[in-house]
Amino acid sequence: MEKDKRVIIVVAAVLLANLMLAYFFGANSFVLLSPLSLGIISYLVFFEMQKIRMHYRVILNIGLMFVLDIGIKQLSGGTFDQVGQVITQLSFYGAVVIVFVVLMIKLFANLNEEIPLKEKAFSILIYLTLTFIELYLFNSLGPGWNYYHWN
Repeated sequence: MEKDKRVIIVVAAVLLANLMLAYFFGANSFVLLSPLSLGIISYLVFFEMQKIRMHYRVILNIGLMFVLDIGIKQLSGGTFDQVGQVITQLSFYGAVVIVFVVLMIKLFANLNEEIPLKEKAFSILIYLTLTFIELYLFNSLGPGWNYYHWN
């Protein structure tokens, strides 16, 4: 359990570092780091945390992915025009793919931990469902092109 606490502290530090860099130095330069930071976070959550069941790790990882996406959309400086929104969305889609690949590696290629087939299917279903819900609810979140005064 002590190792899991250290992993959570490192994961929180990576998440906060990405949000702070995007907040202080602008979204366009550091929004592209979110797939990398979510790849690091998902590796730590899926491979380094051992005492937590797999579907809880998936929910934790999705929650951290939501926090990073919503945080970048709300906290990064300036208003996004259409190109800025596209860059933000492409960065998030890249992060979704990277996290899904890390999840699949953990579920099917990891020989150190035996995960039952039912839990594998449930973890994939949770990941896809929660990602779809996040994309549906928060796709155009943040100050975008429709917030300009001339529209």
